[in-house]
Amino acid sequence: QSKLREALGVASRGWRYEQHALVCSIQWGDKTDANKPDIDSTAWQRFLKTGPLALLPLATGESSLVWSLEHEACNRLKQLDDSDFVCELNSALAGVAPNTAVSVGKRFGFPLRLSQAESYRAGRCFLIGDSAHGIHPLAGQGLNLGVMDARDLVSAFEKGADESALSAWQRKRKAKAAEMMALTDGLYRAYRGGRLPGDSHSGSFFGKARGNAFRALLSAGMSVAGGSALLRQELARAALGSD
Repeated sequence: QSKLREALGVASRGWRYEQHALVCSIQWGDKTDANKPDIDSTAWQRFLKTGPLALLPLATGESSLVWSLEHEACNRLKQLDDSDFVCELNSALAGVAPNTAVSVGKRFGFPLRLSQAESYRAGRCFLIGDSAHGIHPLAGQGLNLGVMDARDLVSAFEKGADESALSAWQRKRKAKAAEMMALTDGLYRAYRGGRLPGDSHSGSFFGKARGNAFRALLSAGMSVAGGSALLRQELARAALGSD
């Protein structure tokens, strides 16, 4: 909802997801699983049937929670008192996080959407980050995209900021954003409630069976990717924007 983009008259295309993100900070108790990486230095994510739950480490030793949920579920969790919410959070993280949550900060919620600005520039104004593009947070790549927008814009100015360099910057950044949109949107649709994209029978027994089978195959594929050093390096390279 960039006010600058609106003032420039640049349209943004996309759609809203049927989810909100619930965000807050989490304070942790003592470590309960010595075999897992430290919670204050590792990004964690768990794909639940209700939506992905991500933990991002903060310099304070806390974590930032981004929990993608259906609208009603998000509102219900926002309205719980802190102790009940902590119980639900620990239940959702059972077997994954090496620590137990003991308290949380103020909770906020916001709607999730996919968006792409029609243009990343208007005259002497440039759009980067969320003003230019929006993706589902399940891959944690929104910030990375914004940083790479800025990095490549600096490179364009170092080349003289002529029309050719700036046009090349826009083409590259829009293409990179589109790639990440396709990845995150595909993962969202694959994991969401065990349903397949465009499956009109997702509520039926047959539809649920198809969705569960697909999710099982997808989980197996993710496990294979996680076990391959080469694939992990390639995914990391793509996430960091290394050309």
